[in-house]
This record gives sequence, structure tokens and C-alpha cells, in this order.
Amino acid sequence: MVEYGPIPFAKKGTSLWLPKSAEIYFDFGKHHYYRRHSFDRYMLFSVESEEKDKAPQSKPNPGDNPTQPDAPLSATPESSVTPR
Repeated sequence: MVEYGPIPFAKKGTSLWLPKSAEIYFDFGKHHYYRRHSFDRYMLFSVESEEKDKAPQSKPNPGDNPTQPDAPLSATPESSVTPR
């Protein structure tokens, strides 16, 4: 059985219905079990956050020419390529 009740939080000027106690009783074989838990030290905290949307940055494709994006790719014959 769980007992609920209003728990006041003076700093925020509010109260919340939270568990005040919990009891359990059961038999298991020849053993009898009873447990009671009390909850009385609740702490209330709050977190504020802000979300900022940012447009994704686009990466240029490896085959694109950044100075002339619409220019077709030209092939260079190997005989005119000089090693550096």
C-alpha cells in the first residue's frame, strides 16, 4: 500500500502530491516479511534551458569547382601534367 499526500515546497510556493509512505507484507514459504518506508525529505529543483536553431553548414562536393560552380569538369591529358 502506498500513501500519498501534499508535500509543500515553500521556496517555490507550491505543493505536490507525492508518496508519504509505502508498506509491503507477504509470506514466502515459512517466512513472513513486512517492510515500511517513509518519505519525508523531498527536494524540489528546476532547470531552465534555451534551444537555439542553427542552419546546417553544407560541405562542397569534392568534384565541385568553388569559383565556378556551374562549370563542367575538364580532363587534362597526362602528357601535359608536370610533377612538382
